[in-house]
Amino acid sequence: MKKEELEEFILKYGTDLMKFCKITTNDDELAMELYQETMLRMVEHYKKLEVSENIKAWAISTAINLWKNKKRKYAWRRRIAKQESYEVFIECDDNADNPEEEVIRSELIKFVRSQVRELPEKYRMVVYLYYTADMKIKDIASLYKIPESTIKSRLVKAKKILKQKLEEEL
Repeated sequence: MKKEELEEFILKYGTDLMKFCKITTNDDELAMELYQETMLRMVEHYKKLEVSENIKAWAISTAINLWKNKKRKYAWRRRIAKQESYEVFIECDDNADNPEEEVIRSELIKFVRSQVRELPEKYRMVVYLYYTADMKIKDIASLYKIPESTIKSRLVKAKKILKQKLEEEL
C-alpha cells in the first residue's frame, strides 16, 4: 500500500470508521481516541497492507481489537468502560407529516437502541458490523475467524431476541 492509497482510504472510509468507533465506544472522546489509535496503526502498517485486501475490514477489526484491549485495561483497574448508548446514524426526515408520529418514531428508535445495547456482546457486535458498518457476512466471519453460518445464526438470534422484546413492549 502506498501513501497515496492510505490517504485515499482515509478520505473514502474515515467517516465510516469514525461512526463505527462512536457506536462501539458510546462516547465521543473515547471514539476519537479509538479512531486516532486505529489510524496510527494503519500508518504504522501501511507498507505491509495490500490494496487487494479489504482494508476497511482490517481497519474495523483493528478498532475492535484496540477497544477490547482498552476494556480489558479498564476492567483490570476496576473501572469498566461505560457502554450505554447505541448510536445509529439514521437520516431523519425533516419533512415530518405529523409531530406525534415524529415523537413516536423517536421513542421507538430510542427503545430499539436500548434493546440492542442489552444484547450479549457476541450478538451486539455482529449487529453493529452488519447494519452500521455495512460489512458483508463473509467479511465479519473472516474478522472473527469463525464460519459464515455462525455469523448468520447470530444475526438471526439477535433479530429473534429483539423481535420478542419489541412484541412484549408494544
